[in-house]
Amino acid sequence: MSFDVFSNSWQSFLLRGVLAIAFGVVALLLPNTMLTTLVLIFGAFVLVDGLITIASALKTRDENKHWRISLLEGLLAVLVGGFAFFAPSFTGVALILTIGVWAVAAGMLRLFVGIKLRRAVRDVLGMYLNSLAYIVFGALLLTAPIVGAVAIMWCLGMWAIFAGIALVYFAFRLRGK
Repeated sequence: MSFDVFSNSWQSFLLRGVLAIAFGVVALLLPNTMLTTLVLIFGAFVLVDGLITIASALKTRDENKHWRISLLEGLLAVLVGGFAFFAPSFTGVALILTIGVWAVAAGMLRLFVGIKLRRAVRDVLGMYLNSLAYIVFGALLLTAPIVGAVAIMWCLGMWAIFAGIALVYFAFRLRGK
């Protein structure tokens, strides 16, 4: 691939960078609003996915003897998507709690792997520390989900700003080749 392909489209990198920076600033300044927005986007996705799944199940019911399972999946998705719209704050907290449970479970499993690996690997301190990081992160989310949600939005905002600045820098480097 030629360098000219990228250098001729430096403006798209610049625009993407500026959008990422704007997204990051909004996430830092309005974390609760950003979380609600992400929940609503999730809700819209799940709702549309559920409606498509229901339509597909009903359309194929003559050929598919398991169409009721797809229908149930679609109905569940519509229920979850609708719930995200009618109770976005609760859905956001539920999402944070789910992440917390996952992090604690993953940390415990990594700790178990570390214990098993210590027979084969001399130094498993890194695995133990990784496990501890997961468990502590998950426990913090489980004990303070609202604070955890804000912290996740701040991390998302900082990441977006950093990534955006990097794209803006890259765009100007391409422009000046």
